[in-house]
Amino acid sequence: MSILKTKVLSEKEYNALKTKADGYDAIVASIVGTNEGLKPEDVTLETIQEVISASGSSDDNTEIDRLTAELATATSARDSLQTQVTTLTEENTQLRALPGAETVTTQNPSADGGAKDSDNEILTYATQNAGNTLAIVAKMKEIGYTPSKI
Repeated sequence: MSILKTKVLSEKEYNALKTKADGYDAIVASIVGTNEGLKPEDVTLETIQEVISASGSSDDNTEIDRLTAELATATSARDSLQTQVTTLTEENTQLRALPGAETVTTQNPSADGGAKDSDNEILTYATQNAGNTLAIVAKMKEIGYTPSKI
């Protein structure tokens, strides 16, 4: 008796079906793994559809809504700041155009808190008279020293 082997599917069709079957098996395994007591043979198309519908949970939607609101707030704040920068730039330009504005010098802040010459004088005197607090205080009063750093 001779059994004749004939191919019903081409190799390409077989591989496509095999890929789909493997994908289905992975889906079933995932559903069974997260649903205790469920057997692979119990997973139907309806079961898969229920799982897909349930995966878009309200927690996800709440988080999306929160993030959307946060993004809208941040965008609004950015737009407001851009408007303020534009306004300040225009006002600065107008101020620089006023008569006499060219004589105004720009002072940049310094990291030392605006130390004065008298600061160095007192520091030198205090170093030379270390431990003599009364003499140091008297020297400060003598030169009218007001400390710039306290």
